Amino acid sequence: MGRSKSFTYVYDFGDDWRHLITVEEILPIGATPPKTECFAAENACPLEDIGGLPGYMNYLEAILDPTYPEHRAMRDWGGGKSFDPRFVDIDAINRKLARFRF
Repeated sequence: MGRSKSFTYVYDFGDDWRHLITVEEILPIGATPPKTECFAAENACPLEDIGGLPGYMNYLEAILDPTYPEHRAMRDWGGGKSFDPRFVDIDAINRKLARFRF
């Protein structure tokens, strides 16, 4: 076991979302893989094809302000649910990760 290593993961080359991933431990070849787990994350995931950072900022402005001209349309596009841009469901992330064998 050595120092942790980080890398940037780019998701959706059109919207260009960049994520900093930190690997805590790298096991030797042949070792039994441990449970893959997310320990921390920041901010909610934006909707697919939202238009990158400018589109996401417009979306947040629209859904957080009921007087915004596109408020209802943006809420409907987002599934009609309330949206907290700071909320991250670590348990949901880990349930999804548990389905994969790395």
